[in-house]
Amino acid sequence: MEYTDGELMLLEQLTYLNDDVYNAAGIPDCADGYQTSKDVGQLLQDFGEDELAALEAMEDNEVLNDKGDGTHASGAEWAAVIRAAQQNTKINRLEISNVTTVDNSDGNGYNIDAMCFSEPGNKDDAIVCFRGTLNGKEWNDDAEYICAAETDCNQTAMVYINGLPFNNITVVGHSKGANKAAYVYFGSDKVKYCLAMDMPGFPPEYYLDMADVIARKKDGIKCYALESDYVNIMVLPIPGVETIYCEGNGVANFAENHCPNCFFFYTPFGQPFVIVGGEQTEAMKILHDFTAFAALEMPYDERIKVGNYLGDILELALGGGEHSTEEIIDIFLSDPDALTSVVAYFMKYCDTYGVEMGDLFQIGLDIAFNNDKDAEAQFLKELSKKMGIAVSDFSLFAMAHPITAAILVLLVLTGGSIYAYTQLKDIINYIIAKLEGSNIFDDVKSKISALSHIEKLDSLDYQGYGGKKYDYTNATYTTIKDSITSFNNIEYILPSTIWNNYSDIEWYDDICAESIKTALTDFIGMVPTLSDNCGIEFDNTFKNEWGVDDHYMNILATQMRLIDGCIHKFVLLKERMEYNVTIEL
Repeated sequence: MEYTDGELMLLEQLTYLNDDVYNAAGIPDCADGYQTSKDVGQLLQDFGEDELAALEAMEDNEVLNDKGDGTHASGAEWAAVIRAAQQNTKINRLEISNVTTVDNSDGNGYNIDAMCFSEPGNKDDAIVCFRGTLNGKEWNDDAEYICAAETDCNQTAMVYINGLPFNNITVVGHSKGANKAAYVYFGSDKVKYCLAMDMPGFPPEYYLDMADVIARKKDGIKCYALESDYVNIMVLPIPGVETIYCEGNGVANFAENHCPNCFFFYTPFGQPFVIVGGEQTEAMKILHDFTAFAALEMPYDERIKVGNYLGDILELALGGGEHSTEEIIDIFLSDPDALTSVVAYFMKYCDTYGVEMGDLFQIGLDIAFNNDKDAEAQFLKELSKKMGIAVSDFSLFAMAHPITAAILVLLVLTGGSIYAYTQLKDIINYIIAKLEGSNIFDDVKSKISALSHIEKLDSLDYQGYGGKKYDYTNATYTTIKDSITSFNNIEYILPSTIWNNYSDIEWYDDICAESIKTALTDFIGMVPTLSDNCGIEFDNTFKNEWGVDDHYMNILATQMRLIDGCIHKFVLLKERMEYNVTIEL
């Protein structure tokens, strides 16, 4: 199967084609289209000229469901994608099979999770497309990337791939779907090529586990991202795989920096093309460096805690539905220890890498208000009045109130594009007020002091990350080498120095003292050489031991992550059972 990267990207768009698009085009009863359509041509046949004209008439207005949610693609953009797919005869003839679906946030609606395409009569080759994050549960799963690759969603994707009746599979994915695609690409020999769009990365432990596989297969994966994409900045990119940055088309607001359709420009004849060769924006590079810093410097057990905490926030904020200010505040303050860790590492990152919190706050404001400077100024004015502090010059404010400033930045960055403008002010005001009476400021200071060992790295990527050896090996090696060094430094007194004082005594000749002196002197002369040889042998032996350590460390780490995941699931199950069981006396 020979398909260009552009054609694979076009196929990925079909995973976002849900009943909202059908309804906007005036097509009823579309929910079972993917299950009943034999091929792509049949799937798209309902979109005739009248239906496409209805979408085009929407112009830049977003296609939304009855809850007001959408994928940030306008009617005109959907019409362009559908026309492009209809005009491509190779794509139209692809058969559709093994479609899986996921409920959206409110349990209603028809959303694709994964779908398989194959050519008629070809029993060996297939293309699988994974869609991006769909609901609150998947947003929670996303947060686990800071500490694990073997998330529920990724393991489900692996089961899906291994259950397909094809042995030469190309995988494509966008956002969370791209992470699934990369995970199954490296984990299954059935997958031969991977195209990832706006892909969040993996934690360092995964790259340690999969080092040999990644080295062998890295030339078979391509990662594309929009220049201002805010999802591919998560965690660490795949070592040895360069991200190809692309110019975005029709990016009207911050959210559209992550839209799959924004990869495409179109010729006058409606043929899509992608403009590559761009660079990641400076704002996203700063945020990318922070997530990489956290992944590399934060201990694994602490990342598990932070991942669960951030997952709960993402699930509430992005999982759909409306939530009160009190609900949002409660979830933000639900785990003070995790919040303390996030703030402390954030401040340590800024200090270590010379990042001004004022710059990050400005990035958050630009996200929240879509670069509307008048709205930003009004927000700062009202926020300053409510909090009783001057935040108009954030750099000066950060110097006077660094921890409060850090929390403000994190609030704006995590909620700026999610919560309503008026709600965001209330959230910030209430949270800061609550924290003023807590121990968080002292806890943050203590945690930052404990991070004094962290030094600036030449590059915040995976390259050069070597993990940690078992302590017993290092301790044993250090003890033996110190002993050898001490042994070499001993000043030996030669026999002749003392024994010559007794040369006139009778026993001196009886015990053949001269011969003993010669033998001892020769032996002592050999001691440094013998000691050095032992040192070399110990070095060689422990090089092998460290290799064994690395191997079993990776195995043990993988098993521990699986155990941690199981424990987390049992805790959630216990909580749900306790919530649902009532006891009548």
